[in-house]
Amino acid sequence: MTTRRDFFAFVIAACLAASGAAGQSRDRVWRLGYLVLNRLTDPPSPERAAFLAALRELGYAIGTNLIIEYRSANSDREQLPFLADELSQEKVDAIVVGSSDPARAVLNATKNVPIIMLGVAGDQPCQARFQHYRELLAIG
Repeated sequence: MTTRRDFFAFVIAACLAASGAAGQSRDRVWRLGYLVLNRLTDPPSPERAAFLAALRELGYAIGTNLIIEYRSANSDREQLPFLADELSQEKVDAIVVGSSDPARAVLNATKNVPIIMLGVAGDQPCQARFQHYRELLAIG
């Protein structure tokens, strides 16, 4: 039986491979953006905790070969476009989002950065009309 953590690990590996990680050494420092509408919590949400655990299982360690640039709109949707643009200027390898509002902001901010959408149920990306856009990886 595949666990949620195994699934996250597979998806992260696929994203890194798609962004050019395949064939590159583990010495490279990867940069991920992480954009959410609501306030970031500590301890992390279940989705963020599973995502971080999967990264660790794949051998990525924050501060060693991985940097995560966190941005939160603190429930203010009007901030999302500014934060998405800020992340795209940071030259991240991919941007992780937690819902369709941040995903839409990232889609409008950049056309070159892969988006990883966490905590998505069923066909929400299709319902949000993301099927017409470039690669959007939804993880339920």
